[in-house]
Amino acid sequence: MDVKTEIINYLSGPRDYNEGVALYSRYGLNLRLKKQFALNQTETSREILINELKKLAGLTDEAFSRLPRKAKPARHEAPALKNTTTQFSKYQEAPESIKKAARFREKYSFLQEPDCPDELKILVADMFTALAKYKEAHAALQQAGDSAEMSQVAAECKTIVENYLQNHAIWDELNYYKEHGQILGNHPIFHKNEVDEAEDLTAMSDVDLMGRLRSAQVQESKQKAKVAAAKGKKKKNERAEASLAYWSARKEELKAELERRKKKVTEELEAARARWDGFMRMLARSSCSACDRAEFGWQMAQVRKQIDSLTEKIQLYETDSQGTF
Repeated sequence: MDVKTEIINYLSGPRDYNEGVALYSRYGLNLRLKKQFALNQTETSREILINELKKLAGLTDEAFSRLPRKAKPARHEAPALKNTTTQFSKYQEAPESIKKAARFREKYSFLQEPDCPDELKILVADMFTALAKYKEAHAALQQAGDSAEMSQVAAECKTIVENYLQNHAIWDELNYYKEHGQILGNHPIFHKNEVDEAEDLTAMSDVDLMGRLRSAQVQESKQKAKVAAAKGKKKKNERAEASLAYWSARKEELKAELERRKKKVTEELEAARARWDGFMRMLARSSCSACDRAEFGWQMAQVRKQIDSLTEKIQLYETDSQGTF
């Protein structure tokens, strides 16, 4: 199932908030929104989440409004809980899913603290996704009869094992941080940025490249703040310093690729403008026939479109390279 189909299926269903958060955690680019969605379940965050998923699926407002709803959304959503110890009694008659959310927030209250690592908040959404996939694959395996093909059984078993291990790896991280106030660091999310796989930036789309650049700028800023805070307390935050070095280098690498593309587009723009000037000179000749003028006029219209498109692309590159987002 591709990304668009998966998101449309979600938007056509009851739109469970946690499922939506998990979807955006997998496919969205904005780390600030991922953090906001994981922490705050409010009507505002729900509206923003649905709108962001709509954009990820490439749906227009009209197409979105025409989506069939396979089930009505839940009438009561769990509000953002700031103190679940005193508020939990209000949810005794609430659905079990809301009670579980309240108990979860009470058990891992550090997730709402400002100094909680972003990776742990992202892992919470991933955990619910892994659990849902585990239950889904387990149910499919139980329904499969003796006549089921071995490839199907093997695929379901693989999904069960992978998501079981993923779920428990996240629980280990949460419980360790709760007990020690430090990151365990066994989950791959804590290593993927430090040991980045070789990737061909030249094959990356403009949208992906600029999204990565924005993310690198945000992460660099966050790590700078952490390093400065540690220095203010006359301490040393080695993890933050290492992350800062990584994100600074990553940002420069992405900016260099952006500058390479900008240079190429600039050259194409100069060539298009030269063609435009050439047509203007030919039209200025008195010997130019009416037929030639009509042909030049058509070609100039195509060149003008190209000039406008290239100019817009350069402006977009310049905005992102300056870090204004």
